Amino acid sequence: FNRYEPYLAAAKRKFPDQPRQAYPTPAHPWGVQNFWVQLIADTGIAGLALGVGVFVAGLVTALRAPPRSVFYGLVAAGWVLVAAGTWNAVGIVAGVPLQAVTWLGFGLAAVAGELE
Repeated sequence: FNRYEPYLAAAKRKFPDQPRQAYPTPAHPWGVQNFWVQLIADTGIAGLALGVGVFVAGLVTALRAPPRSVFYGLVAAGWVLVAAGTWNAVGIVAGVPLQAVTWLGFGLAAVAGELE
């Protein structure tokens, strides 16, 4: 039994111009490939709010770097923003290199105030 079958006919009626390959089949069971959509689908509004809050906290922390470390704060803010945007194309998958970029951005944001 697949979970998409009850909705497939309605989706094809609603989007008749889409090619056949755009819809899941038993041979190609496409899943959600967007971190933010998957986050809200799996955890609800509260989980989405917490996920967005983590990125906002990292961004705010990076931008609050003292003047002597403003460069590192801006680099960290850039990494956090790039990671948040790039997660649009990746589902929640453990071990992808984007995780490293995300956590390095958060880590640099956290220590930007301590760098000299």
